[in-house]
Amino acid sequence: VLVHNIKFIVPCSVKMEDMTGYDHFCCNHTKACLFFKLAMCYLCFLGVYGMTCLYTLYWLFHRPLKEYSFRFAREDTGIKDIPDVKNDFAFMLHLIDQYDSLYSKRFAVFLSEDSEFKLKQLNLNHEWTRDKLQQKLQTNSSGRLELHLFMLPGLPDTTFEMVELEALKLELLQ
Repeated sequence: VLVHNIKFIVPCSVKMEDMTGYDHFCCNHTKACLFFKLAMCYLCFLGVYGMTCLYTLYWLFHRPLKEYSFRFAREDTGIKDIPDVKNDFAFMLHLIDQYDSLYSKRFAVFLSEDSEFKLKQLNLNHEWTRDKLQQKLQTNSSGRLELHLFMLPGLPDTTFEMVELEALKLELLQ
């Protein structure tokens, strides 16, 4: 647009004819080359951004995707409760699927409630090891070994492996 107006040599008019004898000078603008290159880079980035916006608009109006189905992910993983997504989320997953379909399949697993439960249980088992549970063992008033768990998101699998446990007290278990 105005990039061609950036010049290295600029005509200067200075009212000093009495002192120098000249009225017009050719001045050098030392940063003109740098400004020119920066302006060209900016215009290139602006062009790429504009093309991306135009592609998005084209896709939105000519190939609208209102719903994205994880049918192939359901068949591949065997997880049947992966929900289909709609609107903007569907558009984003479609673009990810176009880039690499493995990403969308991996992401589909996290949308399943069954796999979410399994991940929470794995995290709980990792956090509450057998050693940590044995540190929580106490002798109650009737002389029995008791484990008191408070506000946990679930019951760790290692509690079933503790043979020495005689009483289990759970409070506010989710």
